[in-house]
Amino acid sequence: MVTAQVVVSLLALMPMLAVVADGGLLLVERRHAQATADAAALAAASDIYAKWYTNSSSDPDGTASASAMGVASANGYTNDGTTSTVKVNIPPSSSVNFNGKAGYAEVILTWNQQRFFSGVFGSGAIPVSARAVAQGVVQQQPQPSQPPQQPVAVLLLNPNAIPPSSALNVTGGQVVVGSTASPQLPDFLSYLPSPPSASNAGSGVTVDSTTYANGMSGTVNLTSNAPTIYIVGGNGIDLKGIDTVTGTNVMIYLTGSAGVNLTDNSSVSLTPMSTGTYAGLSIFQDRNDSTGWAVQGNGTLNATGTIYAPAASIVASGSGGYVGSQIIAQSLTTQGSGTVNVNFGGPSGTLRNFGLVE
Repeated sequence: MVTAQVVVSLLALMPMLAVVADGGLLLVERRHAQATADAAALAAASDIYAKWYTNSSSDPDGTASASAMGVASANGYTNDGTTSTVKVNIPPSSSVNFNGKAGYAEVILTWNQQRFFSGVFGSGAIPVSARAVAQGVVQQQPQPSQPPQQPVAVLLLNPNAIPPSSALNVTGGQVVVGSTASPQLPDFLSYLPSPPSASNAGSGVTVDSTTYANGMSGTVNLTSNAPTIYIVGGNGIDLKGIDTVTGTNVMIYLTGSAGVNLTDNSSVSLTPMSTGTYAGLSIFQDRNDSTGWAVQGNGTLNATGTIYAPAASIVASGSGGYVGSQIIAQSLTTQGSGTVNVNFGGPSGTLRNFGLVE
């Protein structure tokens, strides 16, 4: 009698054990699958972004797809057709909002979870699937679920920043104080690697880390046939008198405690690179450096690319000022006759969109 009761009890407990044990394994694998799909999609989007200007937002050489497959494989999804399958769609083909859109990558993966206690219900593996879509878009492309918005020409990251009124002239974009915007707009270039090195600058880009390690002054011509990043330390860009810095196809990276200080009739005129990870940026200041920028007297800074100084305050005073296509900083202030003119547009001054969208 007791034996019969035990058998009956076990028959009742086995289905419960199957649900608890195998169900728990399925939940764990589902989380793992989604995390892997997210990471793989981001890897593909990163490759698309890095080669935006050379590959026209597509993946003709298959490197973006290979990046996604590599991330999936590193996480156990080897695409062997038995245990797991991985499919990379560039552009997406199974998305509600992003099918066929350039600059987007879709990853769909399936893991065939073997049964344990749930074998009492049937045979064969239980498929666990996950899907993700990521974007690596350089130009402004609002998501379909959002109404069209003006590009961001000036982004001030200090929530208490007050943009100049009559001394700030902006065309082709809007001025946003990041944390008070609706919806809130953080530093949308925060994903860019820092500091730049030969390995992350992009194909064909040269990095000069020694020439201006102690700062930049006097008359400097940076124009180069090859896209070049100049790493500037010391006192940063420190010009006076009739000092000038000119450069085409370049980006200046300020590191250490290096800001920008222009006095008298000094000037800076820069045109950014159009290829590589930092395409469209004219000056990039170390995110940990809050050294301020000051353009005084008749000094002028003319950058046809983005001025990116996320920890710094930028000041224009005297009769000097800034001319550029995009400014991202903590705050922006004008004094005296100082002016700031921002004309958003073209390959420089673009809002980069990078991240998961589905």
